Amino acid sequence: GHEMVYGFAMAVIAGFLLTAVTKWTQIQVATSRSILFLFVTWAFARLLLLAPNGNLTWLAGLSDITFNLSLLIVVGRPIRLRRQWRQIPVLVCLALILISNIAFFVSLTTIQYFMAREMNILATFIIIGLSGVIAERVIPFFLSVRIQNYEPIRNPAWMGHLGLLLILSFALAQLSQGSKFLLALIGLALAIIFAINLWSWYHPKIWSHPMTWVIYVGYGALPMGFLLYGFQAFLQIPLQAGLHGLSIGGIGILCIGMMVRVALGHSNLNVYNPPRGTALAFSTLLISACSRVLGPILLPDYYSYWIGLSQALWVGVFTWYFVSFSQILSVNPALERPTKLKTSLPLT
Repeated sequence: GHEMVYGFAMAVIAGFLLTAVTKWTQIQVATSRSILFLFVTWAFARLLLLAPNGNLTWLAGLSDITFNLSLLIVVGRPIRLRRQWRQIPVLVCLALILISNIAFFVSLTTIQYFMAREMNILATFIIIGLSGVIAERVIPFFLSVRIQNYEPIRNPAWMGHLGLLLILSFALAQLSQGSKFLLALIGLALAIIFAINLWSWYHPKIWSHPMTWVIYVGYGALPMGFLLYGFQAFLQIPLQAGLHGLSIGGIGILCIGMMVRVALGHSNLNVYNPPRGTALAFSTLLISACSRVLGPILLPDYYSYWIGLSQALWVGVFTWYFVSFSQILSVNPALERPTKLKTSLPLT
C-alpha cells in the first residue's frame, strides 16, 4: 500500500507539479541538480524498502521524507515569491502528505502496523484531494485546446475549497471510526460536488479522442467512489469498494492519462497522436478498476479472481507504458529524433 501511494502516485504528482508551477508562476521551479536530488531521494527510498527483514526501514524513511520535504520546498518557493495564494491548497496537501509519511515510518519502526496502515489510507485521501484540485485547473484547459468553441461552465472557487475540506474531514472521520451515516453524508456531498464539475465540463466531443476521455473518465471515478461510500450505510457493499474506486479508478486513470500527455508534450511530440494501443491501454485500466470495485459487489464468490484480474490488467497497462515510452523519454527533445518516431509521432 505504501509504495502505491508514496512511491507511484507521488512520483507522478511531483513530475506534474515541477512543470505546472513553472507555468503558473513564470519562475523556473527546479534546476537539473534539484531534479536529480529529488529523483535520487525518491529512488533510494524505493530500493531500501526492498531490504530483507526491513533492516533499512529507518534509512528508507529518512530518504522518502527528504523527498517529500524537498518537493514541498521546491514547489512552494515560486508560489511564495509570486504570492499566488490560490495555490495554497496544493502546498497544504503536500505538507499533509509529508506529515502522514513521517507518521507512517514512525509507526512502522515502532511496530504499530495498524497505525501505519491508517496513514496509508489518510495519504490516499490527501492525494485524491490534490488530484481533484489539479484536475479542476487542467481538465477544462486541456479540453478547450482540443475542442473548438468549447466553453465550460466555471464553478465558483469555494466549491473546490469545500470539496478539499470535505475530503480531509471524510478521511479523519474514517480514521477515527466515525458514524457510518456521517461518512455516508460526507461521501454523498462529495459525489455531488464532483458530479457538478463533470456536468460543467461535459461536451459530446470529449469521446472523440482517448486523450480527452481518459481524463474525464478518471475524474468521473471520484464521484462514483464517494457515491459507493455513501451507499455503504444503507446497502451491503464491501468496505474497500469506495476506496479502490477512488484509487484505481480515480488516481490510476488520471495518472496514466497525465503520464502519456506529459511524456508526449514535453518531448515536443503531438499529444493527439499517441503510440499505438493508447486507447486500449486506457480502456484496460478502466476494466481493471471495474473488476476490483464492481466484481466483488456483483459476484462476491469470485472475489479472489476479481482481485487477480484487476492486478494483472494494471500491471499490463503500465508495462505497455514502459515499453511504448522508454525510447521517447530517452531522447533529448532538443535533438533530432529517430525517423521512426518522427513518422509515427510527428512533432507539434
